[in-house]
Amino acid sequence: MKLLRNSQDAIDTPGAYGMAAARDRPVVIRADRVRLDLQGHALCGAEGPGSRTAGIYIAHGCRDVRIENGTISGFMYGVLADDGLSGERSSRVALRRLALSGNTFRGALLFASHSTVEDCIVSDTGGTTVHEDAYVFGIEVRGDHARVCRNVIHDFYSPGLGESVGISLSDEGDAASSVESNVVVNTRLPEAGRAFGAWVRNRAMVRRNVFINLTYAIAPPEYRDSKNTVDNIVIGEQCADGLFASSGKGSGTLVVDLPQPECLDSLPKAFAHVDENDAASLVRLASLLQWTGRHDEAVRYYRLAAALGSAEAQRHIPRDPAD
Repeated sequence: MKLLRNSQDAIDTPGAYGMAAARDRPVVIRADRVRLDLQGHALCGAEGPGSRTAGIYIAHGCRDVRIENGTISGFMYGVLADDGLSGERSSRVALRRLALSGNTFRGALLFASHSTVEDCIVSDTGGTTVHEDAYVFGIEVRGDHARVCRNVIHDFYSPGLGESVGISLSDEGDAASSVESNVVVNTRLPEAGRAFGAWVRNRAMVRRNVFINLTYAIAPPEYRDSKNTVDNIVIGEQCADGLFASSGKGSGTLVVDLPQPECLDSLPKAFAHVDENDAASLVRLASLLQWTGRHDEAVRYYRLAAALGSAEAQRHIPRDPAD
C-alpha cells in the first residue's frame, strides 16, 4: 500500500493507497483501479457553508474506485463522482464504512454505473449557502445497477424552501438497483419544503428499510408496487395521504403512525391554506399543480412566490426565449 502524503492532492496512477494521518485538503482521483483506505483518519474541510469543494473528487470516467474506512466532513460534497462536461459516468465506484458528516449539499453524489454505497453513516447534511433553497441529499446515485445497503442516514435538512432526500436513485429506466436495509431518520420535520426518505424514480428494489419522521417515506408513488417495495418499516410519516405518498407501500410494510403536524400536501388543502404573502404556501401549491399536469396554473403561483424572493420558485418559471 502506498501512503498518501499530506502534500499529495491527486491520485493519478492505479494502486492501493492509505491515508497516513488526518488532513484538511481534498483528494482528487484521476485513475482507474484505485483503492483509497482512510485508515480511520478524518478528511475535514474548513470552508464552511460556502464550500464548493468535494472532500474526495472522482474524475469522470474512472473505473474500479473504492474508498473506505474513515470520516469525510465539512465539504459541499463528501464524495463526488463527477460526469464532467462530457457526461461520461464512472463505473464500479464503491464507498464502504465511511462517516460522511456535516457536508453541506450532498453526503455522496455518484454519477456512476454499478456503484455501491454500504455500511456508511451519513449525518447532518445541509446548510449550503452556494445555492438558495438548495435540494439536499444524503446519498444520490445517478447510474444503473446501484446498491445502497446497510447505511444510516440521519438529519438531512434543506435551507429555505428546498427539499431534502435521504437516498435518491435518479435513472428512470433502471430496474436493477436496490435500496436495502438502510435506516433513514430525521430528528425534526422541515420548516418548509419536504423531506423524503427514499426518492426512487425507477423500479429498483426498496426492501427492509426503516424510515422515521419524514414528510414522505418512499416516493414517487407511480414506480412502487408489491414486487419492488417489500418489508419496509415506516414510522411517523407526516403525509401518508399526500400527493407523493406511496399509499400501499408495497408488501409486508409495517406502518406506525405518530402525532404529526397537519399535512397540507393535497390540492384542496393547499388551496385552502395558500397566502399570497407567504412564499412557502405558494410554492407548495405550485408544485402540486405542476405534478398533476396543471402547468399554467403552477407557473402563476411560482411567479407570485418568485416576486417574494423565492429562488425555488424562480427555477420553475419558463425562461423567455429572448433572454
